Amino acid sequence: MSIDDNRRPQDGANIAHDPAHAGAKPAELAPGGFAWGMFADNDPIATTIARDNARLNRLARRVQVIDAAGFAHPLLRRHQFDLVLANILARPLIDLAPVFAAHAGRGARIALAGVLVEQAGQVIAAYEAGFVMRVNAVLEGWALLAGERR
Repeated sequence: MSIDDNRRPQDGANIAHDPAHAGAKPAELAPGGFAWGMFADNDPIATTIARDNARLNRLARRVQVIDAAGFAHPLLRRHQFDLVLANILARPLIDLAPVFAAHAGRGARIALAGVLVEQAGQVIAAYEAGFVMRVNAVLEGWALLAGERR
């Protein structure tokens, strides 16, 4: 699943990403290049893989991988991003809605994965205060949610 091509961020976007796909996903979402990205995970195995992916995709100079949960790390707390990606379960996504909104700049895009189709409505409701949300794709019972910062 991916975000629609016509909804990709502008070249030079700043990206915040949660899962361990630090090389491949930002390159796919901003194929002309992104200014920089910060990628956080609270799983040390995931952050090791993210660093390796960034290096293998020749993005290590523009990607900072941080061992942290959500935006708890001081480096993440002080930034706003043009694109926020998260691949975690529905309950943590719901809990993080105000945090993600606080770190998404005006007009920023968000993509949320790890949501079962039957949970999509709850997650969308949690994000609607800060984002215009929609179900972007469904695959094998999982929904990809996408939105834009209000």
